[in-house]
This record gives sequence, structure tokens and C-alpha cells, in this order.
Amino acid sequence: MPFFTNDTSLQDTLTTQILTCQMHMRAHGQKNAAPERAAFQPPPGTRPIEFQLGNEQWEIVESALGWIKKRANTKVRTVALDYCCLDYLAGAPEKNLLGKVIATPADGSTQPFHVWPHEDQEKIIRCALEMAHIAISSGDAGAALTHICATFIAYLGTNSRC
Repeated sequence: MPFFTNDTSLQDTLTTQILTCQMHMRAHGQKNAAPERAAFQPPPGTRPIEFQLGNEQWEIVESALGWIKKRANTKVRTVALDYCCLDYLAGAPEKNLLGKVIATPADGSTQPFHVWPHEDQEKIIRCALEMAHIAISSGDAGAALTHICATFIAYLGTNSRC
């Protein structure tokens, strides 16, 4: 059974988050800022995973993970991604049910998206990514991550208990 499925205002919340993010980006004329690498110290016992995401992909991933972070009462992106991947694996579609693949832009207009999972989290994340690669018939890691998060949003948007 998927995790976060009992909030009746999810669709409104996700829509508001996406619109707020888009308005902020337009108002400030900027892309999503990548985290400062010099000031960040990875947690001990973790290994970095980096995805290159386009703006549309970034918005979908941040919307799903932002909602999960709020519900799970965490500020850690890796924890939210772990929950999202567990949810995906619990009900992973055998094929792409979203109707389209949001591919990583080939023109270089991408930004890094980092997570630093512990070994057990990394196994879950990589397993979900493998399932997503199969579902979307693509080896694009950014597209697979976006597919996992978009599937989470789509499931919650169609579940009347959300």
C-alpha cells in the first residue's frame, strides 16, 4: 500500500506549490538554484547520486518531494526520495501510464540534482530507477526520476483519499 494517501487537499497543495515555484522563478528571472557545493558536507556513510534535470523535470521532482518532506516532517531530500521510491515500488506500473516521457533536455540546459543516500536507501532508489527505465523504455536517468515523481503525483491526484 502506498504511503502518503490520506490528505483530501493534495491536488490543491501540489498545484499551489508548482504555481508558487513558477511565479517565483519568473519574478526573479532565474532557474532553480543548484546547492552550493563548497559549503556542503555530505553525511558520513553516504555516496552521492547526481541527476541532470531540465526545468520541467525539476518542478515535478521538487513538487513531489516537497509534499513528502512536509508530510514526513523532514527537510532531507534523500529521505523524501526514499519514500517516493518505496511508494513507486509498492505499486509500480509495468508500463508508462502517464502517456509521455519527460526527457532530459539535450541542449545542456540542465541543472544538477543531488542526493546522498545511505547504502539501504541507495538500493531502494536504484531499484525504483531500474523499474522506471523499463516503464518508460528509456535509459535517461533524469526522465526515470521524473517518471517516479510524476507517477506519485498522478496516483495521489486520482486517489479520492488523498
